[in-house]
This record gives sequence, structure tokens and C-alpha cells, in this order.
Amino acid sequence: MFRRKRNFGLFSALGLRRPGRFGGQSGPRSPLADEPRQILQQANDLMAQDQHAQAARLLGELAEQAASGGLTERAAQLNLRAARALADGGDGAGALQHIRQTLRLLVQAKKPGKAAQLLLRAEGELRERGFAAEADALRAEA
Repeated sequence: MFRRKRNFGLFSALGLRRPGRFGGQSGPRSPLADEPRQILQQANDLMAQDQHAQAARLLGELAEQAASGGLTERAAQLNLRAARALADGGDGAGALQHIRQTLRLLVQAKKPGKAAQLLLRAEGELRERGFAAEADALRAEA
């Protein structure tokens, strides 16, 4: 019925925000996240200019960095974006590689349900874009 008002002691008394669990040094708006954000923006710009292979390369590099940093779900998202970029550029084999990596990362992150959904959706999208051989290969591996 009534919510307790949180009191963060010294922080609220000084009108400051409470630091995050990492001491306020990381997060989506921290200086540590500036470089990946700039690379992601560069990849988005390349996609808008129909330079899909270069965008996929940048997204793949970001995915590797995220995976090495323990961010497996984020790495999976970035790999999936790289796969879409390659599929948009007409490279079905490259897209299939990134889809496989995305599936591996989702299983590693203990998200088998998401992996199963992605498998079905990716197979459908590959067929829709004219990559029937790649879709068959993906289905055969499942």
C-alpha cells in the first residue's frame, strides 16, 4: 500500500546519485563505453551507405570484444546484427557463420529457448532472402 522511501544517506543528503554496483565507473554512459559506442555508430553508418561487409566486420569485432569481456548475450546480439548485415549484402555463407556463432553464444549463456527461436527465425529469413542452401545447412545442423 505504501512504499518506503529509499534513503541513500550521504548521497541523497548531498543531492548526488547513488553509485552503481561498479562504483559509477561503468555503464552505458561511462567513458569506458565510448569506444564501442562509436564503433557501433560507424557500423550503422556503413549499413546506411550499403557497405554491409565492412559493417559486419566491425560488428564481428565488437562481438568478439563483448564475448571476451564476459558479455555473451551482447556478443550474440552483435553477431546476429553482423549476420543480417552480410545477408543484406548478399553473403549468405558469411551470414551463416555469424548465425552459428550466435547460436553457440546463446547456448553458452544458458538461453536454449532463445537459441531455438533464433534457429527457426534465421532459417526462415535465409530462405526468404534466397539463401536456401544455407537454410538447409542450418536445419541439418540442428
